[in-house]
This record gives sequence, C-alpha cells and structure tokens, in this order.
Amino acid sequence: MPKQKRAKTNWMHIKDLIRESGMPRSAIHYYMREDLLPPPLKSGKTMALYTNVHLETLKFICRLREDYDMPIAGIRKEVKLRFGKYWDSPETPISMPRKKLEATKGEKQRARIMEKAIYLFSVKGYHSTHIAHITDALNISKATFYLYFKNKEDLFINIFEHLVMEITKTEEKISGTDDLMGRMRERVRTYFSFYKRYYRIFEIIRAESIGKNTTRVNIKAIYKLLIDKLLPDFIKAGDTGMVVPIAKKDPQFLVLVLFGAFDFMCYSTLIDLSHHSADDFMEFASAMLITPEFNRITDDALEKRSELL
Repeated sequence: MPKQKRAKTNWMHIKDLIRESGMPRSAIHYYMREDLLPPPLKSGKTMALYTNVHLETLKFICRLREDYDMPIAGIRKEVKLRFGKYWDSPETPISMPRKKLEATKGEKQRARIMEKAIYLFSVKGYHSTHIAHITDALNISKATFYLYFKNKEDLFINIFEHLVMEITKTEEKISGTDDLMGRMRERVRTYFSFYKRYYRIFEIIRAESIGKNTTRVNIKAIYKLLIDKLLPDFIKAGDTGMVVPIAKKDPQFLVLVLFGAFDFMCYSTLIDLSHHSADDFMEFASAMLITPEFNRITDDALEKRSELL
C-alpha cells in the first residue's frame, strides 16, 4: 500500500507573519504569552518558524475582538475549540508534545504583579494607585513592570479578564453534568467564594462602568456571562415542570431577580448585615421555586424558609 504523502508545510518567519497578518510583533508575542497561538517550531535559540495555522488563528482572534469585543478568556476558549489539535498533536509539524511544567519565572512574576495590584486597587482605589506603588511594594523596577503590561489600564484589563476566566472555569467544570440543581449549587458556592475574594475589585469595575468609562472594562460583561449561563438551565427547568408555574412565566426576569438577591446577600455578609451561607441561599431558593416532586421538600427546608422569611 503506497504511503500517504504529508501536505507540505509553508514555513514563515516572524516578519512574514507580521506582514501577512497585519499585526505588530508585540501583539503576536502577547497572544503567544496568553496561550492563544500554538507553539512555533524553534529553529534556533532566538528563532522560530510559523505556518498558515498561526496566520489563520491570528485572523480568527482579530474577528472575535473586533466583532464581539470578546475578552481574552473567551477568545482562548474559542481558539482552543477550533485550533486545539495544533497544541498537543505530535503529528502536527508546528508543535511538539509538551509536558505540564511549572509556571515559568516570567509567569510567576506576572501573577505577582497582578496579585499586588488587586490588593492595592482594593485598598487605595484604582485611580489613586500608581505604577510606582505597585513596583515599590514588590521591590521591582518600572522596567520590569513594562515587560508584562503596557500601562496601568492594561494591567487592570488583565485583572478583569482573569476574573472572567475564573468564572469560565466553573462553567467548564459543570458542563458535563445534567443535574440542574447540582450545576446551580456549584455556581452559587463558587460565586460566593469568588465575590468574597474580589468584591472590592467588583466595586471598582462597577464604578468604572458608570458614566465615562476610561478603562474599557464593564461589569456588564461579568454579569452577562453569568446570566447567559443560568438562563438555559432555568428555561429547561420550566419545560420539565421542575419549577412552580409562576417561575415559568418569564425565566429571564426570574434569573435577574435571583441573581440580584444573591449578589446582595454576598455583599451583606461582608458588612455583617447577614451571616447566611451559599447553601442557605440554595435551600431557600429551592423551597420557594422547585416543585415538591423534584425537590422533595423536607420539614427542615420548610422550617428554614420560615426562618428566612
């Protein structure tokens, strides 16, 4: 049986990729650091070769950013869905099997800068925190800071995209289960923990989202991501008779009401107005909305509802 010929690979250097894609070198290197492009074939200590796959991936990233204003975390997910095989397949000439290594020194430094910025933004506020505050706190030079971020706004956008990515991880984790209540419980517990850790950053993003937004981040993106994931589950719950009739009339309004109530409950625990937990909220919501046939409401649940009311 004759051997099948492998399609010839058209290699290009970085200057060719810049010319063909119309993107600057800095943008291509940024996408490489963010794991949005497959690894190139190293041809030397400081040289690498790219293929049409890199070019097509760059065009795809450009469309997602321009047409949908999609954050990096969302782009990464879409890119991996379409081009994922080019990362790990040993048959792909542009990449070689990669071992899961520890974060590099550069990645750790980048994470340290973001972590310290989150703390300082939370304590001093976004506009009162300067790059010098961050670099002094970490005992690094401004030159080191600029290796990872263009400016303070770029740093804040990266923090925002980190939050979006953390939320996306939860959705990826629960995507394989059909247990609607289990999915909801996991979301509630994760958001409760997430909110307690990042609530001051949330407040900054909310403030920046009102009026003249100078940072290109918007709380709407986080809320929309959460609500868009919740809505299909609530529609399905209504179609299967899982929720009481009144909850089926307008699933989107129900999601907004529940999310608003839970969001405020999270905040109230931080100002000592409430001491309820994520599980308390789930128990209360279940007793109020889920039909007995699906929920099997116990006397304890009814008693909890009476206490909360």
